[in-house]
Amino acid sequence: MPLTVHPFSPHVTRALEQQFILSHPTPEAWNDDRKIFNYICWHLNQLGCKHVVVEDDYIDRDYSEDYSAFYSTTFFDTGKSCVRLHFFSHLSRRSQKALTSEGSIPQIRAATKKLQDAYLGFLVILPIPKSNIGRTVIAPRPGRYSEHYCTSYATTKVNLGGIPLAAHGAPFIQQDGHVAVCASAAIWVVSRVMQLLYNFQRFSLSRITTAANKHLHLNREFPAIRGLTLDQIMSGFFELGFTPICYNRESVQAPTKWDPKEIIYKYIESNLPVIAIIRGSHACVIVGHDFHPSKKVADGGQLVSSSELINCFLVQDDMLGPYILMPEWHSITPGSTKFTLGKPSESEFSPFKDTPNLFTPYSIRDITSIIIPTFKKIYLEGQQIETLIRDTIEGQSSILRSVYLEAMTERRRPSISNMLKVNAKTRAGRFEKILRNGTEKIFYRTRFMLSNHFKEDYLLRKPFVPEGLALQYSQMHFPRYLWVAELCLEEAIRTEECGTSQNGRTIIGEILIDPTGPDDPGSIISVHFPGCLLVNSFYDPELENVEMIVLYPITDDAPYMSFDRSRLTVAQ
Repeated sequence: MPLTVHPFSPHVTRALEQQFILSHPTPEAWNDDRKIFNYICWHLNQLGCKHVVVEDDYIDRDYSEDYSAFYSTTFFDTGKSCVRLHFFSHLSRRSQKALTSEGSIPQIRAATKKLQDAYLGFLVILPIPKSNIGRTVIAPRPGRYSEHYCTSYATTKVNLGGIPLAAHGAPFIQQDGHVAVCASAAIWVVSRVMQLLYNFQRFSLSRITTAANKHLHLNREFPAIRGLTLDQIMSGFFELGFTPICYNRESVQAPTKWDPKEIIYKYIESNLPVIAIIRGSHACVIVGHDFHPSKKVADGGQLVSSSELINCFLVQDDMLGPYILMPEWHSITPGSTKFTLGKPSESEFSPFKDTPNLFTPYSIRDITSIIIPTFKKIYLEGQQIETLIRDTIEGQSSILRSVYLEAMTERRRPSISNMLKVNAKTRAGRFEKILRNGTEKIFYRTRFMLSNHFKEDYLLRKPFVPEGLALQYSQMHFPRYLWVAELCLEEAIRTEECGTSQNGRTIIGEILIDPTGPDDPGSIISVHFPGCLLVNSFYDPELENVEMIVLYPITDDAPYMSFDRSRLTVAQ
């Protein structure tokens, strides 16, 4: 496969447009694809892209299956080979020689690490007359957009002229209207992330469309121009080996209780992409969110979900592009809600000079259905976990709450608080007053993860974790997966830089819940409040004939960093 290196410039992007995308039969189709292509170019310019490597005669696995299923049966010969574009922040002369096979083997090996450090991702151009932006993986935006976190990203391995590289980001693909529509493209993004993260099977767009139509035929399978219903999407997921959860606004008895942001938040924090159905007619994939620690929250009690500090979701919309912002309300969208590139008066858009509208024409409040591709053994859903967390902290009849409050007083001898070091005792006393009197809000962030990764976090990854807490967790028996709710005081969340690998949010405790347990407090494995770890003895077979709740004082307890949103969690 021949490789050519070009500087990433307006001249090159215009040439790429004319060579690969200017084959549309209608101006409308050209304008739609040109918008997305120029938006991606703008995105790459924000990433600091300086070079683009063109890989001609590329055989794309996904397109090959689509070609066999549909395009090979048409009279118009689209061709089998694609063009793949690779983007780099910098390429030295030695690296360029290594890519174009002009360098020696030692030079190629020496340049591999530099190539990986500069690699920003790739884009596949399909040889079809409409919607020809194929499989694409590009890194999320940095800089002033760094408050937007792509939580459902994955690592895609790439072989470029024999040099192994890795593209980091959420996958993106366009619907073509022949083998796929927006729902098929959304399922493709979800299945691709799940395949890369959790070793699910890989599927092409045509395979997804076939699976969705297998048990529920509402029209012809190909060309897929009429879209998929919600039932077909769910049927397609089950046919592909997933066990999805579906939430629907119509099934909620009180419309005011429909809170799509809270439902979605727990799962995207768990690295899972989520499909959102907009007004019952369009599908997109939510892969992340923004985060605003200073955002004012409604006064709804002492316990507050971190989702209240979100203004926008990060979505992959096959009609708009990757990493588009979905606002909570339409009023957040600056200017017109119509997705435009540049000013309306301008006939040309330059991704090197102008800035596109980064917001979707729809908002989070327009979500009518939610589809989540979870695992078979995650029986407790996010909404059930929400109730357990609130009952544990706010419920006056909570056994865990009452045991902790008693342990922090002199009525229990010896008092747990007397076993703590000075700083730990001070923090525990303050939290006990907050819990008893409700003097400060407690924020929590919930996700599920592999229990092995949870132990690795506390033993190896998280800085400043109290030694006593880490040792207790390392010796406990856990199910394969855990629901984890991290607790943080309002003062810390308002004053600290959150979500970066250098300065993560400090937390004071966490609640661990068994995803395979019943929907009652018996599924709570343990609760870590400042100064004390409360363990449900049912989950530790070595503890027999003891109290239902076992207390372990954490003498060196202190706040520590939460998990890093930018760290990829991969199932082994």
